[in-house]
Amino acid sequence: MRRTKGRGVFELILTGVVCCGMLMGAAGKAESFILINEFLADPASGPSGDANGDGATSSSQDEFIELLNYSDEDVNLSGWSLSDNLRTRHVFSDSTIINSYGYFVIFGGGDFSAANWQSASTGTLGLNNSGDTITLFNSDLLQIDQIVYGSEGGQNQSLTRFPEGVPGSPFVLHSELAQAQGRLFSVGESIDGQPIAPEIVLPEEPLPEMSESGENPVVPELPVAVYFLVGLAGLHFQRRTVLAKVLAGKTLE
Repeated sequence: MRRTKGRGVFELILTGVVCCGMLMGAAGKAESFILINEFLADPASGPSGDANGDGATSSSQDEFIELLNYSDEDVNLSGWSLSDNLRTRHVFSDSTIINSYGYFVIFGGGDFSAANWQSASTGTLGLNNSGDTITLFNSDLLQIDQIVYGSEGGQNQSLTRFPEGVPGSPFVLHSELAQAQGRLFSVGESIDGQPIAPEIVLPEEPLPEMSESGENPVVPELPVAVYFLVGLAGLHFQRRTVLAKVLAGKTLE
């Protein structure tokens, strides 16, 4: 029995489309863990307000917005943007990467050299002390995160998400958290000044039942894509087997 070449090509294309879709889905999942984690709209006067550490306090240049990648994958921020109520304030430059469980900070300006810091591409963040809206978009202009704040933004300190890395958690005055130990901000680090701790995820399903030998079965932890492709291959093999039985004894022209 001869198979037509067109059918084989179609199956290869279909498999490729499915795999590409899975990869895009994985990337989208990682993007969903990028959060606006902390921001400073009203830097304090004097040395305590020098958020960017350039030795000079500025009511505009020391403003900042901090992002947190609370996932186990690095994410490319190239072409992403930050906006306020008026306009786009920053577009991330090419090859900008926010590391897994890492922070990335955008300042209004200043002279600094930290690898995970950038100055606003428009020259200012323009965060209003009396209230504003900060929106994060990806390169496809899809909204990733948005926060709205009021007069609490004008308290000479940052507002920080607490608990960190939890979507929907409230923003609170930084110095009021015990972990902050009176600090007015924690730019580019967790509230207590330490690296962010990865989330500990407990299993939602019951553990496998004990075997007769008294030992739990060992299940290899493989990427989801591996299990999917194995299942797809099995389904394809089963379909071909059924088709062969139906066409047994017949010759395709």
